Amino acid sequence: MRGFAAWCAGIALAGAAAQGALVLAQEGMLRTRIAAILGAPAETVPVTDEPRAGGQVLLRVAVPPAYRDLLHGPFGSPVPVAVIHTNFHTVRAAADRLLIKVGGPQCDPARLTLRLAYALRPEAWQPKTRDMTLARPAGGWEAPLTLVVPAFYRASQHFEGIELAAADRSCIRAIRRAEDEHRLPIIFSAVLATGWEMRPLRLRFVSRLGPTPPR
Repeated sequence: MRGFAAWCAGIALAGAAAQGALVLAQEGMLRTRIAAILGAPAETVPVTDEPRAGGQVLLRVAVPPAYRDLLHGPFGSPVPVAVIHTNFHTVRAAADRLLIKVGGPQCDPARLTLRLAYALRPEAWQPKTRDMTLARPAGGWEAPLTLVVPAFYRASQHFEGIELAAADRSCIRAIRRAEDEHRLPIIFSAVLATGWEMRPLRLRFVSRLGPTPPR
């Protein structure tokens, strides 16, 4: 019996060690690839402020010229009505990686909600519009956060900008389009606080995004 208990303990220790090694490897990979995104060439994206109902404002991002024909072309297979007319694996889409700088001395909400807004056609399937709620960092908004988010473009729906309360407009410092090598999938999203390199990183799916809490 003692031998069996020792065997089980050995297996548990080996499993814990393997998990720890995998976590460390994942964090190392993430740090390297996130740093590559932040260090990649990037251009500032101009926005147009458009008032919305309920005291909101949309920071409209113009569709890049290279994608305009795509928006007016045929649907790809992710649109159910198109499946009967196209191969199931036909994908007609494009995407950009955006870096959004959030915070600054004029930003002071306890919780900041941003909507990644998409213009939708009636045929759109699984709308990509989603909200991100950011809690005010422990040190306040003086040190801006960097959000890494994708912007998708297809005939059925396309990214149109960031919507937030007009009172929080000053919280958006800049929006840039990164030209990285996509060593992380384009769907990758992150909220990076100052000193993120020294904080634990986890690659996971979350419903709410916020700065990684310090240990």
